[in-house]
Amino acid sequence: TPAMLAVAVTDMDAAYAAMAACPVSNSNFNILAGAIGGYSFTAGVYKWGSFVHIASDISIVGGANDLWVFQVAEYISIVAYMRIRLVNDGTGHGTPQASNIVWQVGAYLVLGAYSHLEGNFLVNGYVTFGATSTLNGRV
Repeated sequence: TPAMLAVAVTDMDAAYAAMAACPVSNSNFNILAGAIGGYSFTAGVYKWGSFVHIASDISIVGGANDLWVFQVAEYISIVAYMRIRLVNDGTGHGTPQASNIVWQVGAYLVLGAYSHLEGNFLVNGYVTFGATSTLNGRV
């Protein structure tokens, strides 16, 4: 119904604002100038002032209760066949959970064919999924 849609939009806007407000340390700002392919991310808040481009697999490393927030001012583009991988950090606390990964994106998200994402995406624009690309999470 229109009323339920209005509530959903309001809730998404509130979540988007909350994630955008998370503080980030200088060491987690503009990592690799946005070309993050091949990088491994431990729990924390990461921020890019423009875009993020994933041209090779990235890893989310940690435990089941850790939290990751990725703040991207503009857009995320993911090349075909690339994956976001969840990697256990070996501490005995389990594997990272997609429900504990949030991507706050200012403009849009584009997934290449056969790519795979993990996490919840709050996108202030549009999302394009390439052929047979997959998501473990929500948009």
